[in-house]
Amino acid sequence: MAVTLVVEDGTGLATANSFCSLAQSDAYHETRAFSTWATNPPFTDAVKTARLVESTRWLSRQPQYIGELTHPETPQALAWPRINARTADGILIASNVVPSMVAEATAELAWLLQLTSRLDAASRPALLSDSLGPSSYTFAGSADDLRQSIIPRHVMAMIAELCWYDQQARVLRA
Repeated sequence: MAVTLVVEDGTGLATANSFCSLAQSDAYHETRAFSTWATNPPFTDAVKTARLVESTRWLSRQPQYIGELTHPETPQALAWPRINARTADGILIASNVVPSMVAEATAELAWLLQLTSRLDAASRPALLSDSLGPSSYTFAGSADDLRQSIIPRHVMAMIAELCWYDQQARVLRA
């Protein structure tokens, strides 16, 4: 079944399933020399659409964004738009937009999903040791580390200034 892309337009749509349109994503990837988003034949518009929806799902649910939902009284489908959200420089983000860095992170993650099919491999903890006798395994990191690792670090870096943990780190460094 083909997925219909419903791009969040800043009104807090109950049916939105993407922060980024196919055209926005194509334009983002055209500027990137190593991206195979537009040139790889298996990546049809239907496949790209499915990847944009999946990446939006990850980016809407995992990070803890600053501010509050713009329309909490209605079934706003995605984490953006938001009110009382500011950039790291203190600039208020309009309550009727999806920040460009969120749309770009969506496009980037969608491309990675095309290359890896899913983020399952990235979400598995790294095996540090095992044993041959009675089974014994040691994994890197805690459950919290694992949740943070599901979205690749360079994608999280694209939206870091919109997340609570980055804002808290800035206060601690001040």
